[in-house]
Amino acid sequence: PDMPTALVMSASRATPHERLLTSYRTNDWALTKGIPVFLDGRAGLYTSGGRRSILSQYLDLSAGINPGPILNHWRIGEIVWRQPSALVSWLRLSPQWHLVATRDGWARFVRVSSSRP
Repeated sequence: PDMPTALVMSASRATPHERLLTSYRTNDWALTKGIPVFLDGRAGLYTSGGRRSILSQYLDLSAGINPGPILNHWRIGEIVWRQPSALVSWLRLSPQWHLVATRDGWARFVRVSSSRP
């Protein structure tokens, strides 16, 4: 499947002050389900700010480039990402993230320090 709908729906219980990080296309679908996401399909809104624009930070996350500070800054509490990928490799090694599920080539991680029950 192109979209990890089951994993995203299981992530929908994130606390209101946390965001879900997932693929660009899946973000729009998650928004229709009321799930707060890091970035949605309105790319034009996210390109100001040059190298530190939100879109640039999303691309850095996608490439696994220094994800820790970006994830912390934007209060990302859950991640559903296609594997294998640089970001998933980083998450698997990070003590701040816990792999909770995999399905159809996607992985779902929850922040260890998350306030989720």
